[in-house]
Amino acid sequence: MSEMGVWAMRVAAVGDNCVDAYAHLSKSYPGGNPVNVAVYLRRLGMDASYTGMVGNDAYGYLMKNALYAKGVDISHLHTRHGRTAVTQVELVEGERVFGDYDEGVMADFKLTEADVEFLCRHDLIHTGIWGKIERDLGRLQQRGMRISFDFADKLDHEVVGIALPHVDYAFFSYTHEDEFIRSYLQLAQQAGPRVAVATLGENGSLAYDGHTFTRYGIVPVDVVDTMGAGDSFIAGFLRAALYGEQLGDCLKAGAENAAVTLQYMGAWELEANTKQVLDAAAIGDNCMDVYPALGTAYPTGNVVDFAIHLRQLGVPVSVISTTGEDDYGRQMVDALRGEDLDLSHFHTAPGLTAVTYMELDGNERIHGEYAEGVLETMVFSKEDLGFAARHTLVHSAFWGKAHEHLADLHAHGAVVSFDYATKMDDALVPQTLPWVDYAFFSMRCTPEEAQVPLRRLHGLGAGVVVATLGEQGSVAFDGKDFYTFGIDPVEVVNTVGAGDAFIAGFMAGVLRGESLEDCLKSGAKTASSILGIFEPWRKTR
Repeated sequence: MSEMGVWAMRVAAVGDNCVDAYAHLSKSYPGGNPVNVAVYLRRLGMDASYTGMVGNDAYGYLMKNALYAKGVDISHLHTRHGRTAVTQVELVEGERVFGDYDEGVMADFKLTEADVEFLCRHDLIHTGIWGKIERDLGRLQQRGMRISFDFADKLDHEVVGIALPHVDYAFFSYTHEDEFIRSYLQLAQQAGPRVAVATLGENGSLAYDGHTFTRYGIVPVDVVDTMGAGDSFIAGFLRAALYGEQLGDCLKAGAENAAVTLQYMGAWELEANTKQVLDAAAIGDNCMDVYPALGTAYPTGNVVDFAIHLRQLGVPVSVISTTGEDDYGRQMVDALRGEDLDLSHFHTAPGLTAVTYMELDGNERIHGEYAEGVLETMVFSKEDLGFAARHTLVHSAFWGKAHEHLADLHAHGAVVSFDYATKMDDALVPQTLPWVDYAFFSMRCTPEEAQVPLRRLHGLGAGVVVATLGEQGSVAFDGKDFYTFGIDPVEVVNTVGAGDAFIAGFMAGVLRGESLEDCLKSGAKTASSILGIFEPWRKTR
């Protein structure tokens, strides 16, 4: 096979992920067999993707950003509200000692139909004993997929019998070559695989292809940490196998790749550009609410209000939008700059700033004429979108003109939140929900009445769906349970912007790793903070 043909090949790694947390070193390393194999394949110059699930906590952000920095396709790495899988690790006299393990959201991982279609666009699928897809292997095999499986040292596990008939390359971990492992590999290979391989630690590796045993030793190096050595062996082996090399050369390639991993701490080294800061980008529309009768105007719009409230809650926020080069535009820029927002991708353009003319009927606000101004022709450049994707969280809204970019933003590892306002029946909803982690809708009903539409909306692909219900409070649904919260009582002066403030408070809770109940409370508290004032947000300076 030509070099060009190999470079065109894609390997899909799917299943478990885990962060190895070394508390005594104050360091954390992303890992898990499929994750590691994907990273090592990228290190060897191949295209690789990872399909799995992480939580919306700091470890989840670390996993997504670290994989993205390594060039792994994470378009099917799903984010769910909850904890990322983590293993506590200690070093005792140079040896790793594993402590508590929390499976987190991976406990609920299963392939979606979209995942299956995605996996079948690859040349080979790799997974492992804890990957939770052993019962999906048959239909993947029927689609013509080649499959690699790491059984680790679980030679007697029930998954072995389930998976082996549907596997092409079976990997096992043992200690040394003896009659037991030779007999075991023969029986394993006879159950279905083309090749059964045992990695033997410092004793090298052994493989059986149905005809002969092939053995290879190790590549001697100064060992720093053995974490990930077996996974890097698998990656090296698979790359050589995809080249069509002989079995002995595949074992050699595995040993050479493992030797690289043995020489540094952790399964793999983080790239310098792996993002560690939790931050947000608000991308979309901005608007001036103009009150002619009062002779005043206020900078607003969903992403503006969201950005300001989130910044006031302590999260660094960038605003990506366009305003006019008129007086209102200058007022907008001055106001946002005064709230310590990053405006490096907030543009001004010749023309008028978007304006909504507001009227008052007692305490009631009446939205009058709307002039879209420069927003009518607003587009987001490649630089704008690349900048947005480097943030932990990206927020937009129904009128923000960023909906067509949500898939790319999600694929780059950003958590995506989106405000659909009252438009839950719009055609845009099913088009975008698969790429939205936190979807917000405004409804006028009770929490009980909101459950039916929220189930339907969640079924369209969103991670968590949230309904704000005015005086009835709010309700969230994560696909399993409903969570509700009321309101923080306050004397209401103004409801304009309360929904945007709620979303900011809720998402601040998400970034803090709070439960959905506490996120709802945080949203309600932030909303109540502006219900008692005339403006859509409080100035801080």
